[in-house]
Amino acid sequence: MTISNDQIALNKTIQDFTLSINKDTVKEGRSFKAFLSSSQQYKSATVYWSLSGKNITSNDLADGQLTGSEVLKKDGSLTKVFDINADCLQEGVETLYVRFFLDPELKDFIGEDSIQIIDTSYDPDECQGNDNNKPYSLSASRNQLKENASLSFNIKNGEPGTKLFFKLSGKNIDKHDLDLNYARIKGKIKIGDSGKASIPLLARNDNRTEGEEGLTFTLFKDKKHKKELSSITIPILDTSLETDDTSPTKSPKPNGEQQVWSDKDPKGSWFTLSPSRTEIRENTSTRTRLDSNAPEGTKLSYKIRGEGIDQNDFDLNYARMNGRVELNSNGVAFIPHLLRNDNKTEGIEELTIDLFRNDNPNSLVASTTVPVLDTSIQVDPSQPPSPAPEPDQSQPTWGGGTAEGTWFTLSPSRSEFEEGEKSTTRIDSDAFPGTVVYWELSGNGITVDDLDLEAGSSGMNGTETISRNGFGQIRHIFKVDDTIEGDENVNITLYRDQSKTERLAGSSFTLLDGAVTAEPNKNSLNEGKKMKFKVFANGLPAGTNLYWDISGININQGDFDTRPIEGSKTLDATQKFQLNFEIKKDLFTEGTEYYRLSVYSDPQKTVLVGQSEDVTIFDTSTSRVATYDLITSASSVEEGNGFKVKIKTNKVTPGTAVYWKASGGVTENDLINETTGDALGGPAILDADGNAIMQFDTIKDRFTEGLETFSVQAFTDSDYLNPVGNSVSVDILDTSTTPVATYDLITSSSSVEEGKGFKVKIKTNNIDPGTAIYWRASGTASAQDLINETTGDVLGGPAILDVDGNAIMQFDTIKDRFTEGLETFSVQAFTDSDYLNPVGTIVSVDILDTSTGF
Repeated sequence: MTISNDQIALNKTIQDFTLSINKDTVKEGRSFKAFLSSSQQYKSATVYWSLSGKNITSNDLADGQLTGSEVLKKDGSLTKVFDINADCLQEGVETLYVRFFLDPELKDFIGEDSIQIIDTSYDPDECQGNDNNKPYSLSASRNQLKENASLSFNIKNGEPGTKLFFKLSGKNIDKHDLDLNYARIKGKIKIGDSGKASIPLLARNDNRTEGEEGLTFTLFKDKKHKKELSSITIPILDTSLETDDTSPTKSPKPNGEQQVWSDKDPKGSWFTLSPSRTEIRENTSTRTRLDSNAPEGTKLSYKIRGEGIDQNDFDLNYARMNGRVELNSNGVAFIPHLLRNDNKTEGIEELTIDLFRNDNPNSLVASTTVPVLDTSIQVDPSQPPSPAPEPDQSQPTWGGGTAEGTWFTLSPSRSEFEEGEKSTTRIDSDAFPGTVVYWELSGNGITVDDLDLEAGSSGMNGTETISRNGFGQIRHIFKVDDTIEGDENVNITLYRDQSKTERLAGSSFTLLDGAVTAEPNKNSLNEGKKMKFKVFANGLPAGTNLYWDISGININQGDFDTRPIEGSKTLDATQKFQLNFEIKKDLFTEGTEYYRLSVYSDPQKTVLVGQSEDVTIFDTSTSRVATYDLITSASSVEEGNGFKVKIKTNKVTPGTAVYWKASGGVTENDLINETTGDALGGPAILDADGNAIMQFDTIKDRFTEGLETFSVQAFTDSDYLNPVGNSVSVDILDTSTTPVATYDLITSSSSVEEGKGFKVKIKTNNIDPGTAIYWRASGTASAQDLINETTGDVLGGPAILDVDGNAIMQFDTIKDRFTEGLETFSVQAFTDSDYLNPVGTIVSVDILDTSTGF
């Protein structure tokens, strides 16, 4: 037989590609991944795929697509996720074939693999009303719904143009379970021209521990909900942990009336905007989610407005005052903003995002408003509000997410850090979870010697795997190096590839030299009074000379009886010193003044290494100034005993509200305010003598907490921006003993063969049932090697303790066709979702390779 040149070329092309699937079986309602690899010869090439098999139809796929196309990465690879539909048809096990081609006609074949679809439609009762051929049949885009996730209820086989009504119900289900910018407890529907309609739902994390809830969607002909057409029920998995610090929250009031929900529309007939936060603090980020029934590729524009809101409120590496968005195949896009701390006291501001068709300001389609909580305090006029730094790249068009990500941003948690501190640089993107990016640290004089690797700091470069919502974090800990070298600029750069050929984002922050802190014992005082500063220079060696001065607006030597107001100190072995000052009671009417202590490393005072907060001087030269004193009845009490806090004022009108706030290690579980009911802060009303007395009773609990301190500071305003008087403290002496919490990790087997399963048990003592224990896997085993049948999280996540204080996870290993050798799957438990506090011992299971390859 003669083989043609075309056949030889085709065979060679097939050898250039490798196709594999991450599992042998997939259940209805679940997903699987197909991995296609080649070489850079095919970078950015378009490939075409098809799905087929006996009895396989478009109803077997969640998106209804049996063919499609994708673009290869620059290394010639592709990861494609396929979602299998739970169609409620009892078909038995089906074999699905996945094939890839180089041409749209599907002739230039390059690879094939198969997977078995496991039928989960066993119970006819669960599928009642979901017959695909039944009029007004209902289905859900997910088999179950987690809080903070979305789904859509889909109607098909309806009469076009028919107006219908829906209602949501279930045990413990109320409007506070829902983001009310989407479907609410009840609403209206209009069947589209295709006989279909989709009703989107977004479940909130309401900080209320309710357990698993059943959500029922019922479709009615009439507004009074009497004539039922069909219904469907899905479980909501409760991820809220109600604690003493996080009480249940209510759904924010929506921005307008609820949409009439319908089918996909060529232009989009409804759009919703939903911020990821109910309020935004400066130095925090928010993502506004855009949902719609518009088709993929629809372009829209947004604009920010609000009194006092301008571009200096934003980190311009994120979304700006206006920009553009493009919808993905689900009609979704995300607009990310990062609010800056701009050193400008503005109070609470209302930030509104308006969404328009194209750039037409008269075509408003949606709007949402969220409050911005001001954390900036501009005390010194010599420190004006800071403008937003110019970004180093143009603003992208914000989309709904891609496998590789079309945009990335880097945002350090602060603009400057001191030696000895931890820094966190946040990655935001629209990349899918699992995307790996590469980062590098640089800067003049910045080396690995600046990093505390023994304390767990990352190095000068590394990788970060993008998690949910396109998020990642890079953490560093900087050493106190006993060297005076001045402030340094640290650059951090993000790349797509290990060779650093494609830069994704960049940012920088300042590393302040030394670790000098200056703490005043009073925040304010009257003329004629005394105060002191304590200066701590941890990390600087004994014998170091430090230089200091007092400065402020209109502040000079004449304001102090203490002389001089500048000088130097040589550090001894304690690495600290104290400076005492007495304010002069002069005869000049100067008004309120502010001063601060600054510490330098050089006699010329050009290298600032530490600075105190501002101290307020009240002018008493023309009239007696209102004074505030805080007094406690005891400096310390044992648990179970009480004490009083007295706010004593002079020249303050009786009936005035003086606001107070607590700090220290005490929580509202440790004491009760018998006078006002506010344990950690609130208003106290002055009596006829200008005083307010509060009775506190401490709670004698059973927890060993050690010494706890309850400190109180008074303020004149409800925003707690203007402190007055001295801060007072009471030590609460712990008399309790608490059983020690223990954690043990146990595996059912030390090794298993491919295709076999094993269990990992997290066993605890003295831990409350329902507590989330976080775990993370390490070793050579990957997400393609096994399945977590219990939680679905293969390489890490939360495990909820049962009534016995245990959590058991069933893992099934995947019997693949690749010869990989011995692989190890290790598990470590943590008490926190940031994986910073490990507990228990690490356990491991060896996965024995039984494959021989091709």
